[in-house]
Amino acid sequence: NSNLDLTIGSKSFGSIAYKAKIIYNSDGSKEYIADNEAILYETSEGYKFIYDSINGYVLYDYIGNETSITLPEYINGKIYKINLPNSLNVNKIIIPETVLSIPNDFSNMIYLKEVVIQEGVTSIYPTTFYGCSSLERVVIPEGVTSIGSSAFRGCSSLDNISLPDSLSYIADDAFYDTGFYKQESNWIDG
Repeated sequence: NSNLDLTIGSKSFGSIAYKAKIIYNSDGSKEYIADNEAILYETSEGYKFIYDSINGYVLYDYIGNETSITLPEYINGKIYKINLPNSLNVNKIIIPETVLSIPNDFSNMIYLKEVVIQEGVTSIYPTTFYGCSSLERVVIPEGVTSIGSSAFRGCSSLDNISLPDSLSYIADDAFYDTGFYKQESNWIDG
């Protein structure tokens, strides 16, 4: 347990962590090498990341007890990618402003009921929330300019959507097969 900024494999600080297999940090997080030699990082809040030199940090799991989570802004001072399992048992996710584009890695999360996207995000990729059948509410902030194909397709419980004025592109099928889409009163022609 150290206040030093140690990284597995680093030769800094006299190479103390060069051959380390696990490092416990003063903030409660730990960094360790998995059986497959991948470097893993686990925060004290239960967020699990994998690190490699090509992708950087990737959030791949949450093992905490909370059902409403706010994703970290950074991991070790760096922006990260998201690749969460669709079996994740959380019903609310708050996506921080440091995530500029939301990838399609939230699809088919059957327990997810609410998503709050903080200002700073500019685009929502195709199939991002595809098949999140329990999703009821999404807060899309000003600054989001595009929503990709099938981004919310199959979110059958999603029937109330507020869109920001900053939107300049919404794919034709972005909201197909949602509760909102099925309500004829939501369409201009009725």
